[in-house]
Amino acid sequence: MNKRVLILKRDGGGMDLFSALSPGDFVQALDGDEITGLFGSYPEMEQINQVKGKLYILGEEGARQQLADRTFYARFGLSVLIFLIVFYALSYLILDPIPLVDELAIATGCGVIFSLWYRKRTERGSRMVQKKIDVKGAVDRIEFRESLLLKEMELYLETLEHRSLIELSENWSRDRVRFTAEDEGGMTAEILKGIEAKLGRKALTRFSRAMGKGSAGLALAKTVSDAPLAAFYHKCRESLGL
Repeated sequence: MNKRVLILKRDGGGMDLFSALSPGDFVQALDGDEITGLFGSYPEMEQINQVKGKLYILGEEGARQQLADRTFYARFGLSVLIFLIVFYALSYLILDPIPLVDELAIATGCGVIFSLWYRKRTERGSRMVQKKIDVKGAVDRIEFRESLLLKEMELYLETLEHRSLIELSENWSRDRVRFTAEDEGGMTAEILKGIEAKLGRKALTRFSRAMGKGSAGLALAKTVSDAPLAAFYHKCRESLGL
């Protein structure tokens, strides 16, 4: 798996980040300083801070997952113990015509509440605080370099962003894109997967069907939250023969 993040600059100064890494894999790769950042147009300082802010969030999510995995057995075992203590205590205190129902419900609730409390407590502990500091430092050490393919993608996406919904619809059937730069390790497929996660496959399918019917304006806007990115997604898929 490619240990990298891909950055596309958006019209208006926004930045979209794409990575095949899960939060857990991302923070694990950060621990070894193995993450590479790729961009098309070199971001300005404000945009660099925006990118790092998103990476901090991704890293912290991965750190929480790591901590949850490491403390799972302790949390599970203590929750079961709480369940058993409450269950047997209530079995002698509650006398009802339907045995076990109240005891099971209350004991299960106590076990679940304890598990949630224990997880929150560990996330606020010193280990998590130190892990967040380590993640921030590792993100700050990520080296970014230019990608000609991402530059071509940004220019094409910018063209789509400057079109109205009507213009997107009118150019849909004849619009074609072919990127000339080398696709290092399947970057296009990686970005397409990221767009699917961001916009949703159902929304992207609705957008494509609406385009095929010649829909525009409000009807097209209702299908997906980001029409230019959706158009970019489908035209990139066409370029891959999908």
